Amino acid sequence: MNIVYLIQCHKNFELIISLIHSLALKNNDRVIIHVDKKNEELKLELLDFFKKNTNIYIIPDPISVNWSGLSQVIATLKMLNIANRYKEYDYCCLLSGEDIVLNSHDFKKYLTENNKSFIDFRDDYEKYKWRINKFNFFRDNKLSQRKSLRFVSSLLIRIQKFIPIVRKNIDYESILLGSQWFTLKQEHVEIICKYATSDFINRFKYTSCADEHFFQIIFSQAIPSVEYDRVNLRYIKFEKNESSPRYLTKSDMKYLMSDKNIEYYIARKTTLDLFNEYNKEIKL
Repeated sequence: MNIVYLIQCHKNFELIISLIHSLALKNNDRVIIHVDKKNEELKLELLDFFKKNTNIYIIPDPISVNWSGLSQVIATLKMLNIANRYKEYDYCCLLSGEDIVLNSHDFKKYLTENNKSFIDFRDDYEKYKWRINKFNFFRDNKLSQRKSLRFVSSLLIRIQKFIPIVRKNIDYESILLGSQWFTLKQEHVEIICKYATSDFINRFKYTSCADEHFFQIIFSQAIPSVEYDRVNLRYIKFEKNESSPRYLTKSDMKYLMSDKNIEYYIARKTTLDLFNEYNKEIKL
């Protein structure tokens, strides 16, 4: 069992190093890292640190990634296309730079036994169709999370609903929603890369949170449902009404370590202190 880990990150050099070391790379396991173009210093630090490690590839020409923008999808596709150059792998696992793979050995064993892809999504187009079928002009603006720009964006969406304006990019019944983080079989990665033509990608331009729809829609249209499970094997905690997950706590990690029947293999998201605390606990 060989895995290509895709790490999408923008900060936390020491945490990224700790994450990679914890993966216990073997045989033809590989790591592909995309560092947000806005942090050139981090990319150079990682290039220098891993310059003698042939299992780790740091993308030399990354793109600027903005929260909830199509750039999230393009960065992921960039890594998936590089992964396709390697023929000797079984799975591709997308991680953030703030994840913990709880036990890489058990994770591989689970994937081998199940022989499926794992990608989280659900049918909820009535609630979320506005993300895709309305124009969200500021999603790939680096200031998109500022209150002023979010207010303007929300106002423009309301105007489009009132007129109404409906984009013809994706049919309502095709709209699906889920977490961007996934673990995919090699043959499914190939299908995604073929399916993701420039025309298909452009349908998601001006889309809110394209990363939570793009890959889910491909899976529903191009891959038989028996070949994947609609879960992503990740422990993620959201506070009420928050759009981003909160940082995990010691109590979260104790919960994950206390019950071996819990089918979580990746914890998102963490800090360096919590990561070190977790490693200390498992070594006791």
